[in-house]
Amino acid sequence: MPRPAEYENLIKIKAFEEVLPTTGAVKGFLDNAKNYLEACELLPEEKTLQIFTMAYEGYFQIVQAILEHHGVRTKDADAQAMVSILKKYLPVAMVLTGLFHKT
Repeated sequence: MPRPAEYENLIKIKAFEEVLPTTGAVKGFLDNAKNYLEACELLPEEKTLQIFTMAYEGYFQIVQAILEHHGVRTKDADAQAMVSILKKYLPVAMVLTGLFHKT
């Protein structure tokens, strides 16, 4: 199956990098998604935050599987990059929502 044109455009602007798919990775990501779903179904209904978080992570595993299937990966998606993004945008969100005022 050819890679979608949108992916080619994201490679061109360097948001994605083209890679050779890792053997077994797609199955691993989908197995992870299934495990997250199974964990969601074991939690009591009132644990909505935990259920949502696990479901979100499961969906992320599906996204990773599809990217891997098409031979692309996101660039710089490591833990430190995410921490940096969180540090930058949490104060912005607090100001935007009125929960924190800049001095």
